[in-house]
Amino acid sequence: MGLLDSLLGVVRAVSEAGATETPHSAEPSTAELEAHYVRDARPFEEKFREVLSSHSDVMVEQGIPVEVLEAQAGRAIYAKGGNRRLPVSFTYRLTRNGKPLYIRLWKRYEEYDYAANRQVRAYCDMNGIKVLDFFEYMPNAITYMQERIDSALAAL
Repeated sequence: MGLLDSLLGVVRAVSEAGATETPHSAEPSTAELEAHYVRDARPFEEKFREVLSSHSDVMVEQGIPVEVLEAQAGRAIYAKGGNRRLPVSFTYRLTRNGKPLYIRLWKRYEEYDYAANRQVRAYCDMNGIKVLDFFEYMPNAITYMQERIDSALAAL
């Protein structure tokens, strides 16, 4: 039992040495998250306009059909034919310095999960086209939206 005792001694020594330090977690507490992401019952569009008010150098367009990307690509970017569902248009296109950021606001997860929409997203990911997805039924706190949009615009 000498080995086990020595191992336990090391564990106790490490435990006692760490006991004097203030515990620090990389993960924020629930209270910190709730304070940061305050619930905001306003419609998405209203919060979206507020977020964009700090970006005067961004051009905003609404209702961008997927065919715009297909025209740029010069080919189909999703499977067509049969009884397949068509992909949903992008809700917004934000353009800064000639580079686009596409945003989709999904009403239902089922739409997000349609094969054509997944194929369009895969095309965008493979070609470095930035896309953000938001879901209407989620809280979409203003701070959450601000962080995501600011980060994506900064990367353009």
